[in-house]
This record gives sequence, C-alpha cells and structure tokens, in this order.
Amino acid sequence: MRALILPLSLSLLLVAAPALAQTEAPAAPPETRNCLQLTQMRSNTVVDAQTIDFELRDGSVWRNRLARSCPGLNFNRAFTYTTSIPQLCNVDIIRVIVQGNLGGSGGYARGQLESVRKGTATYAMMMDDDVVCEPEGIIRAVTFGDLCRRPTIVG
Repeated sequence: MRALILPLSLSLLLVAAPALAQTEAPAAPPETRNCLQLTQMRSNTVVDAQTIDFELRDGSVWRNRLARSCPGLNFNRAFTYTTSIPQLCNVDIIRVIVQGNLGGSGGYARGQLESVRKGTATYAMMMDDDVVCEPEGIIRAVTFGDLCRRPTIVG
C-alpha cells in the first residue's frame, strides 16, 4: 500500500507544480544606487555593525551594507565622511566617531571639532534633538553670519 500512495502523491505533485510555477511572478531585483545626493538626505540610522540606513527627504530609505563588519560603528552609532562632490557614494570612506556620552555640550563640542577638522563648514548651528526650529530662524541666523566681519559665536 505504501508503494501505491507514494507514486500517486508524487504524480499529483508533478501535475500541480507546473500550474504553481506559472502563477508565481518572479521577484523584481531591488533598485540600487551608487551615490546619494547630500541635499536629499534627511537622516541616517546605524542598524548594526555593518548596516546604515539613509532616509531621504522623499521618505524613501536606502540601506548601505558595508563590505566588512565595523564593531565600533554598532557601539557608537555615529560616523562622519568626507567627499569632494555633493554626493555620498559607495566608494567613499566613512570614519566612526568614538565618544562616550558626554551630554549635550559634549556632543556640540564634538560637532564643532569635526566641522573644524573637515574645514568645509561655513556655518554650524547646534540644536538639541528635540528642538523644533522654524525656517525663518535659520534664515536669520545665516543672514547674521553673513553680516559678521570676523568669526563669531552666538549662543
């Protein structure tokens, strides 16, 4: 009896399999990009020691999977990069920022230090992560900075 059930089950599977194969659409490969425009980036999230998600202004999220694991990235969850064009590309190098929790002022100081090291920032505006800033406030701050005749700190 077992010998009859197995071939019968197998033959039903062979008849059903072609029908199943025809109804399933092949999965489309995910879209990939080599570069993201810096002006389009809203935020980034370190997922783990090898993965960073970049959220763009249009709400899309692009995942970057590093070639190798970087344990410091997962622990510190902060990084910086240098690029000579207004894009972050898959060939650019990121550098993990290693710093303990020094509170808001420690974070602000580190942000200023990184800006000075890079030498690319015209202005630096330090705000806490729970602040809401009106665009007019940013416009006024930039206008004030444009009118200063020497480097100025306001705070």
